[in-house]
Amino acid sequence: MKRPIGIWTVVAIVCMLSLASGSVVTVWGQAQGQAPAAGGAARVSGEMRDVSGNVSSNVTVTFMNSTTKQSFDTVTDSRGRFVRGGIPAGNYSVTFTFNREVVYETVLVLAGGQDATLNVNFKELQAKEAADAEEAAKKAAENRAKFGEMKARFDAGNTALDAAKATRAQMDKLPRAEQASLQGQLTSGTGTAITEYNAALEALAPTDANRGLVLARLGEAYELTGKYADAASTYQLAVAAKPDPASYNNLGNSLARTGKVDDALAAYTKAIELDPMNTAMYWRNFAVGLYNSGRIKESLEPLKKA
Repeated sequence: MKRPIGIWTVVAIVCMLSLASGSVVTVWGQAQGQAPAAGGAARVSGEMRDVSGNVSSNVTVTFMNSTTKQSFDTVTDSRGRFVRGGIPAGNYSVTFTFNREVVYETVLVLAGGQDATLNVNFKELQAKEAADAEEAAKKAAENRAKFGEMKARFDAGNTALDAAKATRAQMDKLPRAEQASLQGQLTSGTGTAITEYNAALEALAPTDANRGLVLARLGEAYELTGKYADAASTYQLAVAAKPDPASYNNLGNSLARTGKVDDALAAYTKAIELDPMNTAMYWRNFAVGLYNSGRIKESLEPLKKA
């Protein structure tokens, strides 16, 4: 890797300019392989320019072998150029020094007979860094905007899901014959929640840490509306993004309701591993799944464990 030793030091020392203030700017050298040099040793040539683009003369360039610690020196001429031959193949640290102060460091790997070029142009590299900083700032602003959109959609989904849960609770208190009067309200609420959560997911990167939470809530919305297959596939994505005992429990519930009781057991077992304090609840849920699937005798063992 390359390490700058204060670009403004280069300005003050190499260019003999006087600056009142400044900031450290990372700079990068260029090393390019050319046609092989004569013999088995390598040769390195290049030039050094300051932040104004002017040549930097009388700068000592030192190549030190990282293994043998043998060093090879040269000095930039009046045109800022240098050439150093007779360098054995190997890994080298390269330092540029002016008035006994190191102004720039980099590393270089040389092969036998290689003719390499190493240019250091602070003006070009400072401009590149400024462009990179501008691009990074632009990307950060875009990410903030996406997060704001995601959060707004997620919050809207939560509002709709909470309302749907309240409707479901109200329906459960009514006689079965009267529950149909609220079915439209429940369907509308869960539909809005599903739409908002899916929109929130579109604003998230695949590796975003919030993805597991959004998927878990989306699974709840599917489960509340009775779409258990969709809920199970969504919970699978949720636990893949973020292993969570609650999501594994809900995954087990949804799988059991679709008749995949054995797969549900694997989900409940994982929930127990992550959350042993609630082991009884997970075994009880598995027993209920077995019972509802007609496997009544098999439900006795997990009930005993619960």
